[in-house]
Amino acid sequence: MKPEPGAPPSPPWRLEQRLRRQLLLALAVLWLVGAVTALVGQQHELHDVLDDALEDTAERALSLPLRSDAAPEAPQGDDDDEHARLQIFDRDGHLLWRSAEAPLTPLADLRRKGTRSEGGWRVSVQRRDDGSRQAVAAEPLEVRHEALGQAALWLLTPLLALLPLAALLVHLVLRRGFRRLEPLRAGLARREGADLSPLPLDGLPGELRPLVETLNALLARVSALLQAERQFAAAGAHELRTPLAAARAQAQRLAQEARDVGLTERADALVRQLDRLAALASRLLQIARIESGVALKREPVDLAQLATLVADEFPEARPGGRLRVEAGPVVIVAADTDAWASRCAT
Repeated sequence: MKPEPGAPPSPPWRLEQRLRRQLLLALAVLWLVGAVTALVGQQHELHDVLDDALEDTAERALSLPLRSDAAPEAPQGDDDDEHARLQIFDRDGHLLWRSAEAPLTPLADLRRKGTRSEGGWRVSVQRRDDGSRQAVAAEPLEVRHEALGQAALWLLTPLLALLPLAALLVHLVLRRGFRRLEPLRAGLARREGADLSPLPLDGLPGELRPLVETLNALLARVSALLQAERQFAAAGAHELRTPLAAARAQAQRLAQEARDVGLTERADALVRQLDRLAALASRLLQIARIESGVALKREPVDLAQLATLVADEFPEARPGGRLRVEAGPVVIVAADTDAWASRCAT
């Protein structure tokens, strides 16, 4: 979608931040899926273990030796588990024995054998093969849920602790990975404006090599275009010098042989114009040589003094105010004097 004309440009986005955000989101989703899967599996296995323990309690109760004249109520404190309830009945449903906290009435339907949830209890009904005795083992569902909640807490707490650690690890890995691009950025920042040499490919990741290779190809094309432009300017300036010199000689001869004063003045003006064109051609040739690096040297140059010297080459522009030099404080730079003078004159 193209932005509307006049609309402010959208702020730049950072690849590192986007990757970090997407990786953390994917990590959180995977963590959630893994945690839910582990929690469901743990709850299922824990249910099976507790149900097996409940069935085992009921089956062991069937083998307890009981006297027919014994009281059906056990003393307080005989139960190993304060939450479990145990009842033993005969074939007719008469209570033979019960644990301290168990009620006198059956906690489950004695006609249905097996383990199930019934009336707020998790119950297991077991009976002997001959049907002479049947036992009911039960525990409150809220106790079962509390145990499942504790197990889930023990499972999720380490996983929750690992989540920020994984996020920190993702951050460090991305930061270290993108830091490897810093030498490329620093190398580009240190380059001079005229440096069009190809960028080094050593040490670059495979994903970045096509981009740098494309950039090197672009630099090569720009360098070739600039070189062609310099050659054209140099060749053009060189080719102009001969016809300009011939035209100047003809104009001087015309000025010398002219008998009319007006014609002589016009011939002299033509000579001056041809001199300016010849100087411009020489300057273009000099600039082409400087840009190609021929005889280029660096030395301390006072820019204010250089500007004054260049302005002295155009005395005709001084009276009309078209050319004015205001020299400020001394500014010394390391440069090529001829190159700077040619640039300023041009």
